Amino acid sequence: MKKYHFFLLLVYLVFLKIPMASAQSFANKSLPFLKEKLKESKPDSNRVKLLLALSRALLFKSGAVKSDIDGSRMLLEEAQQLSWKLRDSAGQGNALLMEALLQNHEGKKNEGLRSAEKALAIFRKTKNLTDQAEAFIIIGQHYKEEGDELDIKLDYYEKAVALFLQMGNKSRAATTLTDIGDFKTYTRPPGMALKDLQRALVLYQSVHYKELQAVYDLLGENFSNMGDYINGIKYGLLAVQTAIAVRDTSLLLCTIFNRLGFSYFRANDLENAVSYYKKSLHIARKYHHQPSIQLLALNLSSALVKMNRPASALQVINRLDGETKPGEDLRTDVEIGYAYIRIYLKMKRFNAAEKYLKMISTIDLKLDAKSEAHSKVYMGSIFYYQQTNQYEKSYAFLLLHQAFCKVNNLNYLTYDDELWWFKADSALGKYQSAINHYQRYKAVNDSVFNEKKIRQVASLQIQYESDEKDKNIQLKSKDIQLWRKKAQLQQLQVRQERVIKNVVLISAILLVLLVIVLYNRYRLKQNSNLLLQAHQAEIDEQNSALITLNERQKVLLKEKEWLLREIHHRVKNNLQITMSLLNIQSSYMVNEDALEAIQNSQRRMQAMSLIHQKLYQSDNLALIDMSIYIPELVNYLKDSFDENHLVTFHIQTLKLELDIAQAVPLGLILNEAITNAIKYAFPGRGAGKITIFLDEERKGLYTMKVADDGVGLPAHFDTKIHDSLGMNLMRGLAEQLQGHFEISNNSGTTITVVFACVNLMETELNFLEQEA
Repeated sequence: MKKYHFFLLLVYLVFLKIPMASAQSFANKSLPFLKEKLKESKPDSNRVKLLLALSRALLFKSGAVKSDIDGSRMLLEEAQQLSWKLRDSAGQGNALLMEALLQNHEGKKNEGLRSAEKALAIFRKTKNLTDQAEAFIIIGQHYKEEGDELDIKLDYYEKAVALFLQMGNKSRAATTLTDIGDFKTYTRPPGMALKDLQRALVLYQSVHYKELQAVYDLLGENFSNMGDYINGIKYGLLAVQTAIAVRDTSLLLCTIFNRLGFSYFRANDLENAVSYYKKSLHIARKYHHQPSIQLLALNLSSALVKMNRPASALQVINRLDGETKPGEDLRTDVEIGYAYIRIYLKMKRFNAAEKYLKMISTIDLKLDAKSEAHSKVYMGSIFYYQQTNQYEKSYAFLLLHQAFCKVNNLNYLTYDDELWWFKADSALGKYQSAINHYQRYKAVNDSVFNEKKIRQVASLQIQYESDEKDKNIQLKSKDIQLWRKKAQLQQLQVRQERVIKNVVLISAILLVLLVIVLYNRYRLKQNSNLLLQAHQAEIDEQNSALITLNERQKVLLKEKEWLLREIHHRVKNNLQITMSLLNIQSSYMVNEDALEAIQNSQRRMQAMSLIHQKLYQSDNLALIDMSIYIPELVNYLKDSFDENHLVTFHIQTLKLELDIAQAVPLGLILNEAITNAIKYAFPGRGAGKITIFLDEERKGLYTMKVADDGVGLPAHFDTKIHDSLGMNLMRGLAEQLQGHFEISNNSGTTITVVFACVNLMETELNFLEQEA
């Protein structure tokens, strides 16, 4: 699963950060700054530098259009004329380098190469080593990253490194070494790039350079390619931390998240892999970078299939397929077809899988001999024939796959080949061969995914999350100490009050006991022995009846508890069956409104189903703990919407136990409020925050709020006359709670329900006692 798009993207971003020698004093300056300085400049060598810096900034401007390229060309021509007029050799050489960049951008590789070589000749005459190094880099850029041309490219870059070090420019030397490591990452055997990247890291650290995310990212990628996923994940997490620390929100962060996700994928930590793929895909869509979107959607679907979530994977690939033009890129067509094969095989839809296998097999004949897409055709064929019990046919594709990966240095793609051999041999009765293949598979698999490494992977993620949490904890530590002191004082006051109450209560009890004892003694003296015996016999008879009654009551209580559990269980099952029937019905729906209505009904049923599930699973059959129920309801609602929807939830709820009569309407209000916030609060943003708050306003009176930071309610929105189903439902449920319902705008929409906690079980017992 080689990531060419990200490889090219990283080369571009790293090079873009480094200006040419002629514009060192104007490095990383904005376009408005350079334009203002140009207006103030005089016709001297400094103006030549400004013209070239501005020309370069326009060429590499994010989202540059034709007018930007034309402007870059005009500025270059002015710089060329002025440098010749001033006989400025350095300006003439750097103008030639800028000319080479423009020609390279226009696809005129040969002309660009000649311009860069002319610049190098000028710099050699002037003996300017820094300019010579920059010329070496631009000359190297005109050669491809493969075959003999890559050797030539690397030779020029290494010459540039030597000159930078000779001039003491450690930062430029480190950047160039990073480029070299990037070139070698996918074109050389695993590990060969590590030496260059480690040298770059040492040089960067020696000059206290902070933006090390690109180096950490490439180090992690190289370790993962070597099968060392522990270090791969370690450096990937370092890259993430560094990018966040230096506020890097560029497409490079997309690359970092993708490579870290891929390291987790190869380490078989699929939950984290999916998490980082989603983050990376979100950034790629933010920048509308289609090559990155294609790669990340494919990576995400592969992880979801491996997690046995083919329906989610199908949603991802369907969206990607709709955004991709067939025939525009044959390799992408194969990747998408391969993804469909994996998904449909997992769903047991063999006819659909066969259709896509025929499609990619046809494309395979048109691919370049070295295209990695061949491996996907072979693997897709192996998967299909083994899943459809055509094991004999899978042998030929296994041989093709192993041979292709060996020739193209893609050995990490062959980890599962031995398992496929084992399955085919076992199915066809070749048991000795099957055993040999399985032993080889276990040897490789155990070396990669042993228990120690799995623990280390988990430890790295926990350490990363702990570091992030520690930062927040330190900020709040002072407030916590103050609250602790205040709580201690309150506890002391409560203890004193309790002591006084206990003394008074004990004194009263002792007085009552004394009166009872005296009265009892008086009565004993008045009663005769015969009456005492008669009373004793009656007491014995009553005790015997009471023991029998208590035993019967215990049996009845157990039967009642079992019946209650069975009722809740059956109610939950019936709700699930109804939801399943609605789900089946929705697959035949064409009308979007009807489909949405069904989905809303399913969510409401799930809110009620979850309450009954908590009741029959709990020791307490009467009460539901809302602090456990609310997070589970939120997780269900998050999963039921688009997986790329990046809405975060902040839940703050006390431990409140409600009976089913109050928990059901409160859960349905929560369902409606959260669903409306996810669907309507964040149009066009793709991200937002929803806060859920449940606390005691005063004794016995509770407040629940659901607030978002979205667009809020429309102007002139009147909740009293608004006649939607959701609004009427929430208003009616609040009345059922005998509570107060309110909806307001406050930097978003806030829904508030104030209600009193009524324990119907206690009320019922009190009523029975009164009747008795």
